[in-house]
Amino acid sequence: MQIEFFNENQKYTHGHPQDTHAPVHDAAHANHPFLAVIEWCLVFFLLLVVHRPIFAQVTSNVIIHIEPGRLFFTHRRCWFIFAPNKVSMRVLMVCLGNICRSPLAEGVLRHKAAQAGLDWVVDSAGTYDYHAGAAPFPLSQEVAKDNGIDISQLRARPFIPADFDQFDLIYAMANDVLYGIQQIAGSAFDHQKAMLFLDELQPGASQNLKDPYYGTKKDFEDVYDLIDKTCEAIITRYAKK
Repeated sequence: MQIEFFNENQKYTHGHPQDTHAPVHDAAHANHPFLAVIEWCLVFFLLLVVHRPIFAQVTSNVIIHIEPGRLFFTHRRCWFIFAPNKVSMRVLMVCLGNICRSPLAEGVLRHKAAQAGLDWVVDSAGTYDYHAGAAPFPLSQEVAKDNGIDISQLRARPFIPADFDQFDLIYAMANDVLYGIQQIAGSAFDHQKAMLFLDELQPGASQNLKDPYYGTKKDFEDVYDLIDKTCEAIITRYAKK
């Protein structure tokens, strides 16, 4: 199992951990340290038994997002990522805020991979952290549900440099997102892993998947159709590798 950990005195700004130098004090935990032990035991128990996505605020200190094969949670302002080593493919979808395009792409690819019997881990993130912890945009959820896919349990998180160690493929929904990934990753950026999402559908075209955030449901449906076709192309290309 691989683990990524970020100090509790750090916060994210555009995906970068920034030291706030702010002391963290929790009287309840100071007086009752066994509460922290109970929280940790609960988290690891859920990691072992979960068979479908779960998002829950266990206590005021613990927020967890657990999926089969992957765990992402905060504990007293610490960010953690857990992922098993034995999976055939790890794919990350990235947009700006991780509430419109990338959670749709995550849900669609995960659904198609499961239908194809593929042992893939699919996740999503955003190059900006202002929606961290938020559910997908209502119209994204609605369009996904119209197509038999439930993404309501997904929660936004920031893209981090360590994602290049965790994932085999990192898809940017647009050129500005790819640029953001490069800026966040710095020396960790890997041109062999990061690419434009729609290049899988039309190689070399360098097309952007339009951000439907300010649009209508029809705009979200159009985005969904492109995501569906592109995810099918991804499955076709990588299923036998």
